[in-house]
Amino acid sequence: MVAIAISKNGKRGARPMAARLVSRILAVLASHNIALALMGLLLFSLAVQAALPQRGVATDLQYTMWRARYPFIARLAETTGLDRVASMPWFWAISVVLALALSVSVSRRAWRLARRGASPRGPRAEVSLAASSDVPANVESMLRSKRYAVATQGLGIAARTGAIGPWGSLLFHAGLLVLIAGAFLSAATRFVGYVELAPGQVFQERNGYAQQRSGPLASSQPMLTAYVEDLSLTFWPDGSVKSISANAALNSGSGGEDAGDIGRNGSLRVGATTLTLGSPLGPAALLRYTPNSDSQPAEGYLNFFEVSGRLVNRFNVPGTDASFQAEMSGDWRSALEGKPGASVWLEMRPERSAPGAARERVDMGAKMPLAGGTLEFAGVRPWALFMVSRDVGYPVLLAGALLAILGLTLALFVSPRWVFLSCNGDGWRLSLQGPGPRDRLERDLRALAASVSPPVRQ
Repeated sequence: MVAIAISKNGKRGARPMAARLVSRILAVLASHNIALALMGLLLFSLAVQAALPQRGVATDLQYTMWRARYPFIARLAETTGLDRVASMPWFWAISVVLALALSVSVSRRAWRLARRGASPRGPRAEVSLAASSDVPANVESMLRSKRYAVATQGLGIAARTGAIGPWGSLLFHAGLLVLIAGAFLSAATRFVGYVELAPGQVFQERNGYAQQRSGPLASSQPMLTAYVEDLSLTFWPDGSVKSISANAALNSGSGGEDAGDIGRNGSLRVGATTLTLGSPLGPAALLRYTPNSDSQPAEGYLNFFEVSGRLVNRFNVPGTDASFQAEMSGDWRSALEGKPGASVWLEMRPERSAPGAARERVDMGAKMPLAGGTLEFAGVRPWALFMVSRDVGYPVLLAGALLAILGLTLALFVSPRWVFLSCNGDGWRLSLQGPGPRDRLERDLRALAASVSPPVRQ
């Protein structure tokens, strides 16, 4: 059928080309097949992101190890862009078109439901009632007692229940639309920064992170402060970490603060900013260096990292150009657990010395001369990697998820039903229509008919 319009001279003519084009585009976007195809592509891209390490998400070491283990798959992923799906234009194009399709579909269905309500659909079951003038009144009373919305016209009756059920599918798709919007907002504003902290250390964002990733619209909080008062660790007999907890505080600098004990992957939250205790951890040596001159002593933590089974790090002597390769040895796990008598020591070797040069050893609680001063190994405390993240899109994602769950619940558990009573000449016909299996519909109809007097015609 060709749509027509009235021209200025009073004659009917075809609609303008632009109007027909817009109408066609809207019809295509509202198509269920298009929406299903786009959702399939989006799910495929999400599955690829879950299966393959993604640049910018996996660490450089993780990606390098995966590339060395699966060289063919890595080359294929790098050629096709599957190693950076979230940053590819086609991924965002799919998301935008799917968002438009859902917007058109949701708005059109909401308009129809608001104006006309849900139309009867699904299988229909019928049963005959004995001829009696009391049937319409009895049926109406029965339906109202069961909370049906009843309308009468002449001798006929039309009733409906579960009117909110058809809105379930609409709310579910609206939730998906909000989720997509939240994903866009999260990708644009998300910030993630990593910082290593030991007990007693304070971190301020203006001093910078060890590593960070941010979206194009991510905001900064120069006055943000994180403080770790205490950090405790326990180990299994094989040396793996049994538990880790931290007493920490997070201050946004604008009045918001959260403090308390958090375990592994636990978080403190102030507004949209979260401080999370991560898994990477290790021992930190509390070092105190006192120059032979009248300068003030310098004190701080030196975090040690495991490399090829050895705990090492570089130590730069404060106030000098001297640097040493430091290695921690001994029962440092017992020292971190606070067990008395744990033996831990450091071995220091100048960086510019020959590879086989002798190392100088200092035990925990002892001192040693170093670079024109005295170095004291005061103790061992644990350090852990903390993640500072900000995600403005998180509340939107949560709202979208809740909306989708609500819609799915309504669609699955609230079934709309339509009941019709009509006169068929020598009696009455009671009909029940709605989605679902026909045998269940017939069973429900018999239950309705049994509560009507006079009874069902035999």
